[in-house]
Amino acid sequence: MTRSPLRAVYPVFVFAIVLALALPAGVAAAQPSGDRLVRELVAAPDAAAAFHALSTTEQQQVLGQLEVVKLVTETAEPSPVSSAGGGFSVLSGGCWTVTWGRSGYNSLGWELFSLKQRIDWCGNGSTLASATRTRWVEVYKPGWSGSIIQDPVWGGAGYWSFRAFTQAEFILNLVYPWQHVYPWLDMTVTAAGGLSGSGGGT
Repeated sequence: MTRSPLRAVYPVFVFAIVLALALPAGVAAAQPSGDRLVRELVAAPDAAAAFHALSTTEQQQVLGQLEVVKLVTETAEPSPVSSAGGGFSVLSGGCWTVTWGRSGYNSLGWELFSLKQRIDWCGNGSTLASATRTRWVEVYKPGWSGSIIQDPVWGGAGYWSFRAFTQAEFILNLVYPWQHVYPWLDMTVTAAGGLSGSGGGT
């Protein structure tokens, strides 16, 4: 009996449809394309002209890569560390370190930048022997830049607590200033190893 050509092709056709439905529509193609377009704009002699020369779809891909749609605060609990000459025993106190972050994400869930703040401190349960704060910015996508604009502190060695506030300004300025974002972190540590705080900013 002769097999129909259509019957031979049918299983392959069905498999192709199932495979296509199993993949998120447009994700595999859109993400690399948007990333490629961003890098081409960064390298272009006239980024504004290059951006305006893109199609509407391509411009949307670029914006999807670079615009912040949400800010997320990443917190952590204090980690004990060895005393650095704090002048007290582990039984009566200790030393700790902790780092928090406040990051911006695009519509695809990719991290674009982050503000970081770290505190290292030692205390004997009632008084701080030392407390230092380090803050910095990290940028993960082209077009974004960041800098610290506020960083006051309160308390410290000789006090019960140490509070550190830091705020950054991140600017998306690939073609022109599209977006300004001002995340902040506010953290307080105590001589007993306690930690409290929050993050915010838009």
